[in-house]
Amino acid sequence: MLRLLIGRSGSGKSSKCISEFNAYIQKNKSVNASSYLFVPEQYNMITERRLLEYQIEENYPVKGLMGHEVLNFKRFVHRILSIYGHSTNIMLNDCGKIMLMTSVINKLKGELKFYTNLSERTGEIARILSLIDEFSKYNINYNQLLDLITGDSYLDKKMSDISLIYKEYELLKQDKYCDENDSFNIMLELVNKYKFFVGKSVWIDSFTGFTAQEFELIKLMLLQCDNVTVTLCTDNSGESAFEAIDNTLDSLKFLAENNSIQTVVENLSLTSNSNSYKYNDKSIFLLQQNISKSRIVDNYTSGNISLTECETVFDEVTNCAIRINKLHNDNNIPYKNIAVALRETNGYDVIIKAVFQKYNIPFYIDDKKTINNNPLIKTVLSLLSIISDDWQQNDILECIKTDILPFVRNKDVVENIILSKGLKGKNRIKNCENTEILKL
Repeated sequence: MLRLLIGRSGSGKSSKCISEFNAYIQKNKSVNASSYLFVPEQYNMITERRLLEYQIEENYPVKGLMGHEVLNFKRFVHRILSIYGHSTNIMLNDCGKIMLMTSVINKLKGELKFYTNLSERTGEIARILSLIDEFSKYNINYNQLLDLITGDSYLDKKMSDISLIYKEYELLKQDKYCDENDSFNIMLELVNKYKFFVGKSVWIDSFTGFTAQEFELIKLMLLQCDNVTVTLCTDNSGESAFEAIDNTLDSLKFLAENNSIQTVVENLSLTSNSNSYKYNDKSIFLLQQNISKSRIVDNYTSGNISLTECETVFDEVTNCAIRINKLHNDNNIPYKNIAVALRETNGYDVIIKAVFQKYNIPFYIDDKKTINNNPLIKTVLSLLSIISDDWQQNDILECIKTDILPFVRNKDVVENIILSKGLKGKNRIKNCENTEILKL
């Protein structure tokens, strides 16, 4: 049976899974694992900790997992392969994949119509490799790509090249190398062959969607398990914010129906206040319930939520800064207790830095920064390039512009001299008679 637990964030889906999983452990004390709780990889440790804390709170006689397991799909693959054996092919890591793909690109040089000179663009090779990995996860082969004729000559050339690269990559990998996708497919064959899930119960929690391979694993669970419980963060109300998860819900229902499996849906958000305990402020709760709706139907008024229309991003950030200072100065709210939420930081981060500094607001932007933008890293890389590439102009200018080297006093003058005289190469720069360049 497939049981689908659905509900908005905070409605108790994960807590229900943990409660039921612990109850199953207390009832089935065998050291041979007969139940599994699948969670995303980043939730593994915290879920195990919650399970153990719940056992202590409820004073259960059986402490620990007693052979039952909390797993992610990646760990489950390794578990099955360690039990039943695995391929003797060499497992490729990320570095190995790039080396293999580079070999493929070099082999196909001259045959590619769209991706010409691809071997010189290492970043593009990594993106193509990521794309091929995605195709493999969703069971899309290179022949299917060839069948896609769009009528757009530009796109057709691109698809043809990707198909050719994909085919050559798979042929080169065949019978000698394997990757995570190959291991997943081997695991599916072993689970099906040895009926691994027979007599077991499974809970799947905190996922928003599944790949084609993962859906295939869930299909085997449904055919072999006594019970499969899946939680999804949606109230099935048709809101656009839950569209992707609603699609996953429909796919799971379709999968169960196609395999004649009974499906039960439990909606934990049937009442609007099902998750109100998470929010101490009524205004925040109202916002959470209605932020994706075009119209608010609740008859609720509060001065804690205000909407301000601004003409530009700069006006938006300035208005935000004024309100933050008002909260801090008039209401004595510490800056550390104030958060600014953005859909994305692109287009805002530079303006926020300028405006918040102007209004003396201490801030931190939680955004990923590439290591190549770090001045010290740029200096080290440019110095290495200067040594290896015989003092090229771009490398020298990039090095002195980082402001890390203390002996470059006037980088603008040095840049002008290098550009005006067309200096490049160690010998030319070393033999330059201009006294200003010697400051370099």
